[in-house]
Amino acid sequence: MGQYRLQIFLVALVVFMFWQLRKPFTGLVAFPKRLLINFSMIGCSWGLIYVVTLLVPLQGAYWNQYSLNLLDVFALNDPIKWIASLVVLDFVIYWQHRLLHEVPFLWRLHKAHHTDPQLDTSSAVRFHPFEIIFSMLIKTGAVLVFGIPISALIVFEIILNAVALFHHSNIEIPSNLENQLRNFMVTPDLHRVHHSTVVDETNSNYCFTTVLWDKLFGTHKARSKNKLHEMKIGLDEYEDIQQQSFLYLLKTPFHDFSKAEKS
Repeated sequence: MGQYRLQIFLVALVVFMFWQLRKPFTGLVAFPKRLLINFSMIGCSWGLIYVVTLLVPLQGAYWNQYSLNLLDVFALNDPIKWIASLVVLDFVIYWQHRLLHEVPFLWRLHKAHHTDPQLDTSSAVRFHPFEIIFSMLIKTGAVLVFGIPISALIVFEIILNAVALFHHSNIEIPSNLENQLRNFMVTPDLHRVHHSTVVDETNSNYCFTTVLWDKLFGTHKARSKNKLHEMKIGLDEYEDIQQQSFLYLLKTPFHDFSKAEKS
C-alpha cells in the first residue's frame, strides 16, 4: 500500500491543478514562479525525510515493542480499531496544526506556509522542512502511544494529502454544493478563511478533513469578515517580493520578527 502513496498524491495533484486552471476561484499572479518555489519546498522536505528515515528505524516490528497500544484498552476488533485509528490521527493533526499557530517557536516553522500571498494547489506543499519533520515526530508518537496499525497510518496520509490539495486549490465550487459540503468537511472556501491576513481568522479552521474538531473546540469560523474574492491572503509582514524566494523561506524560522509579532 505504501508504494502507491506517491502515485496517488501525484494523480490528485494533477487533478486539482487542472481543475483550478479550468474553474479558478480567482486569478493568480506570477503562477509559474510560485509553483517553482512551492514545489522546491516540498522537494527539500522529501530530501530531508529520506535522510531521517535512513537514520531512524521505521519498521513496524521495531516500533511495536515500544507501543503503549492505548486503543487495545477498549478491546476493539480489528476493523473498528482500524477506523478508530483514522479518527485518532485526525484528532492529533488538528491539535498539531493548532499548536503550530499557538506556540511561538512552532509558529516560526509554520510561517513559511502562511507567507504565500496567494492560495492554490501548490500551497498545499509549501511547508518548511523542519515542520515536516515535526509532523513526522508527532505522527510517530501517535502510532507508539495508541498502537495505530501502519496500514491505517498510510491510508490516513493518503487521505490527508488529497484533502490538503483539495482545500488549498484555487477552485470554485457552486455555492449550493459548497454550503452543503462545509457542514461536515473542509472546503476551499472554508480553508481560505484560515489563510486570511486577519489574525483571528488565521487562528481558526485548523481541521484538515472533517470540521468536527473546530466546532467542538470553538475554533470554527464559517465566514470571513471580507468577501472571499476580495480577501487578502498571507501575512502582512511578508509583502516584500524578496521574502518569497526559496532561500528566504528556508530561513524563515530563524528571522527576528519579534517586532512584527508584537504588532
